Amino acid sequence: MDQQEFDKMPINFSLLCKEKKRNIFDNLYNDHCDMLYGISLQVGSSADAKEIAALTFVRIFDTFKLFNLQRCSLRVWIIQALIVSMKEFLDSKKINYIIDKNGFPNIKNHEIY
Repeated sequence: MDQQEFDKMPINFSLLCKEKKRNIFDNLYNDHCDMLYGISLQVGSSADAKEIAALTFVRIFDTFKLFNLQRCSLRVWIIQALIVSMKEFLDSKKINYIIDKNGFPNIKNHEIY
C-alpha cells in the first residue's frame, strides 16, 4: 500500500484495533517514524527525538478516531500531532521555545525557565 492509498482510506482506528488489525498501525508507524524522528531532532538529542516520536505515536493511537480526511491529509494530521507532542515535551522539560512561521517549536538557547 502506498502513501496515497493509505491517505484515502476511511479508517476508524478504534474499530481496527478491536478487530486486531494491528498491521494498519504498523504500516502507519513504518511509513512515518523516520519523518517524525527527523523533524524531532530539531528540538534536542537523538534520545529526545525518539521520545518525542514515541509520544506522537501514542497520541496518534489515542486520537485516531478524530482523524477526518475531509479536513486534511493523514500526513498533515500526523505532523500536527507531532507539533503538539514537541510542545508538551519541551514544556515538561522546562525548555524555552518560540513558534516559528511554520508552527514548529524553535529552541532559542535550551534555557531552563
